[in-house]
Amino acid sequence: MGQKCSYGEQVGMAHATVLVMSASTDYGRAYVSDIVRARLPQPARRLARRAAALTEKAQQKAFDAFFGVSTRGTDITTADSLFVTGGDSTAYGGCQWVSVRSALSKLSPTDRETFVDIGAGKGKAVLIAARLGYRRALGIELDAGLAEQGQQNIDRARPRLKAKAEVLNVDALTWSIPEDVSVIFMLCPFLGETFHQVAAAIIDAYDKAPRPLHIVYAKPWEHDWLLSTGRVAVIGVQPRFWPTQPGWWRSQNVTVTYRVMPKDASPAEAKRLHGRRYRNQQAFERWSKPNGQAFDFKP
Repeated sequence: MGQKCSYGEQVGMAHATVLVMSASTDYGRAYVSDIVRARLPQPARRLARRAAALTEKAQQKAFDAFFGVSTRGTDITTADSLFVTGGDSTAYGGCQWVSVRSALSKLSPTDRETFVDIGAGKGKAVLIAARLGYRRALGIELDAGLAEQGQQNIDRARPRLKAKAEVLNVDALTWSIPEDVSVIFMLCPFLGETFHQVAAAIIDAYDKAPRPLHIVYAKPWEHDWLLSTGRVAVIGVQPRFWPTQPGWWRSQNVTVTYRVMPKDASPAEAKRLHGRRYRNQQAFERWSKPNGQAFDFKP
């Protein structure tokens, strides 16, 4: 029988794959793979895309196998009218564990902080965060069926977790944000007015209890609107998927990290925070300001 790998070893192997395929995991350096793949003939590009898809599937399987859970799939389990065409909410799609773990790790979580995933679905981001040093990892999920699956996954994985974790079946519009929350993760759970109200609640929670508070927003559909509030500063941008695609920062498949700012924050203070953890200048230049990026409902 083969020896089982720990979660950390699996993360290491995944990053090793990234190193081979992209030549560098340093966000501050040029992506050599972007240059190489841009010069490849079409058949080679198709092969590269297929290899990337297989790698993504392998990562998902490795994650679920390690925790003994099921987080894959893209679905909705309720007939609630919020989920029909024209509603604000989007379908569930699990996040990618390598990129989410990377984004959260760069915020240096501590055992005095709470992580929250709004639109937690089956609890994948909660599971990732519960291994990183937070005191608590919470998932907020409106869909009762998904929330139940998420909590079942948490219960199955509990021996592997380092933090208290749970998925709550509540409406993000009525849920009160605890004062110890330091990171709020969202994988495009909703759009429009629902997002605007939730973002306003996040900013209000900061104003009531000022502290370092970050929004980690994958597939940031409301990026332009969020910047228009004047209450957030972009401090990081990274690819939403590994392996990366050439010019990934020109697509919707990014994860942007924002720092919530005081009402009276000076432009100099915002500029000081900009990109201090991530130094891919092409990505940062595009996402540190409104950019009119087009989005679609593909996972």
